[in-house]
Amino acid sequence: MNPDPNANRVGPGSPNSVRPETPNPVRPELVEGQDGAQAELAPRLRQAQPERSGGGGGAGQAYAGHLTPEDFILHEAELLDDRRWDGWLALFAPDGRYWIPLQGAAQVDAGTHNALALEDRLLLELRVKRLHSPRAHSQHPASRCQHVLQAPRRLPAAADGGDTVRLRTAFLYVESRGPQQVLLAGHCVHTLVPGGPLGWLIREKRVNLLDAGQPLPAIQLFV
Repeated sequence: MNPDPNANRVGPGSPNSVRPETPNPVRPELVEGQDGAQAELAPRLRQAQPERSGGGGGAGQAYAGHLTPEDFILHEAELLDDRRWDGWLALFAPDGRYWIPLQGAAQVDAGTHNALALEDRLLLELRVKRLHSPRAHSQHPASRCQHVLQAPRRLPAAADGGDTVRLRTAFLYVESRGPQQVLLAGHCVHTLVPGGPLGWLIREKRVNLLDAGQPLPAIQLFV
């Protein structure tokens, strides 16, 4: 019997050819900026986002290298959960503020009622410095947090909002310090403006706690 002349042939179209495997796409990691501030360029959605081209785009459109507003909200929560306070602070616009109204979602404005927290950029910087300080007694042991978020949902823009984007995000928030845990529920309303390395900055983060009017334990971190 004559041996099959093709038995040992390897090449395209041969029965013994081996198809090269396509490598799995690797998700790029966020890059920490050298200046200590939040300069974390976010290429993780770059392939899914359109490149910027000629012509205008609507508010909330993502360009190459920028995050969508929805993913920006998720990224903010990741920074807090990872205790990257400087990066989180850099997400706020110079005129940004962090607001937890005392009446929760029922409160109309910050001028006529008290607040659990009403902090501009300067006050937020002071809180971040306290968290970094080794003398902060409340951080021995250190507090940790975990945000569990629903998908952010866009809200109608304000009449004079310009390019701002507003999003509502329901959450569960767990803060842990030693053996003690605090669980809070509610929803946030973010008002975002274009700017920053990720494409957006926070003009206002409003945290509407479910039981805002009830006695609450001391919260060391940021909801």
